[in-house]
Amino acid sequence: MNLLKKPLTALCAVAVVITLLLTVVANVVFGDINYYQREFEKYNVTENIDMSMEDIMSVMKELMDYLHDDRENLEGIETTVNGKHVMFFTDREKTHMADCKVLFDGGFAIRNVSFGIFAVLLVILIITKSFDYRFFLKSCGVFSVCILALFVFIAIAASINFDACFEIFHKIFFNNDLWIFDPAEDLIINVLVEELFMDIALKIGIWCMAILAAFTACGAYLFIKDKKRVA
Repeated sequence: MNLLKKPLTALCAVAVVITLLLTVVANVVFGDINYYQREFEKYNVTENIDMSMEDIMSVMKELMDYLHDDRENLEGIETTVNGKHVMFFTDREKTHMADCKVLFDGGFAIRNVSFGIFAVLLVILIITKSFDYRFFLKSCGVFSVCILALFVFIAIAASINFDACFEIFHKIFFNNDLWIFDPAEDLIINVLVEELFMDIALKIGIWCMAILAAFTACGAYLFIKDKKRVA
């Protein structure tokens, strides 16, 4: 077990960091439906589309339920637009949202697997009396530095040109152009405005960077303390 002690501890550390980061994403996106109403009011989306805020939030709740796997599909979602009773989602929108759901489902799966790996390894290490919390925190710190560097790069790029980053993101994760909507035909783009995505990305970034910074600080503290002890 001694030969596997450090590799397993390092893997345990990587798993817990990934679990926490993906949990942040899930909580920001799905944790508070009222957050979206505040954002819609902030950016006056009712000026983009002739719908009441109540109807917009009703549609938004159905969409969130679908993306969170609490609703089977986006069929039959009716609302009132321009005084007319219509189906909110077009076929193009439904197909793109299905693609988005695949991403969220993948994220949930990775988070759950990561948590499982962390929990199992932690139990094994504790039972075998091989858990070294100092090495665990150092490993969390090292991995966090790598992710933090990536986050900083993305943050700088997004602050310079968010549109370009937004486009690159979609080209990486989607193999079609169904994410390009026409405001005159596709209602969703009038509700989910670009500023909303910017705020969501910022909120996720702040929380994730706080977690990564905390792990980095703990790891750095232990590295410095151990180095002084040896000296």
